[in-house]
Amino acid sequence: MFKHIISMIISIIIGIQCIQADEGRVVKVGGYHFPPFVVDDHEAAQGISIDFIHLLNNIQQKYTFDFFLTSSKRRFNHFNHGKYDMILFESIDWGWKNRNVDASIVYFEGGSKYITRAEPGKDQSYFNSFNGKSILLIHGYHYGFCNYQTDEQYLKKNFNASLTSTHEGNIRSVIRGRADMTVVILSFFQKFFA
Repeated sequence: MFKHIISMIISIIIGIQCIQADEGRVVKVGGYHFPPFVVDDHEAAQGISIDFIHLLNNIQQKYTFDFFLTSSKRRFNHFNHGKYDMILFESIDWGWKNRNVDASIVYFEGGSKYITRAEPGKDQSYFNSFNGKSILLIHGYHYGFCNYQTDEQYLKKNFNASLTSTHEGNIRSVIRGRADMTVVILSFFQKFFA
């Protein structure tokens, strides 16, 4: 793990030389509520990305890394308008492929967990088909099962999806029987059920 962090720091510092940072070498790092990487508690964002920005600022003086809070839906618009220069822990598959961006190699791999309410007769095969089931998803997130589509109408029509803003709320709604299933990122799942 430590080796991955050092490699990531070196890649960012080398890669940052390609960014034309204004205002005395300030590099704005975008992020949105994506636990545990960014947790927006409406006071001050925290999480792995914020800790990493502090680490970058502590180990070098050439650049100042500042955090810019965006949202999963507005991140592309904010990037296009220069609100931030780079984003951490983001996949090129999440809407960046057709944009003029460079991506580092992948340092951390995550995944997703499909969750449903425990009931007699339900097993893993429950997730083989979404037909006749409702699913809760997060606004602006990209999911592999729908080819990374984020269009709300498409998701409603093809997957009976409702879009929300938090993994925790989605899990609680499924437990209470308000939806059939949800998808959460593995890192959040591990923390929530620890």
